[in-house]
Amino acid sequence: MAKENQEIVNGWVVWGKHVLEELIELKEQNKELDRNVNKIHTEIAVLKVKSGIWGLLGGLIPVTITLVIIFITGLL
Repeated sequence: MAKENQEIVNGWVVWGKHVLEELIELKEQNKELDRNVNKIHTEIAVLKVKSGIWGLLGGLIPVTITLVIIFITGLL
């Protein structure tokens, strides 16, 4: 009984519940952050693929024009 009264007097029972609630809330927030980071990683991967495709197409345009000019002028 004395130990219970000491814990109540020290306030740890109340603070212990508060700390536990905060830890649970932080755990949920951490899970949400992990989900958001995974979404961002996926979006970055998609953007890298798209930029690679656009870069390839952008590089093919001058090459194609050069080849057409070479074939038209008969340099080959």
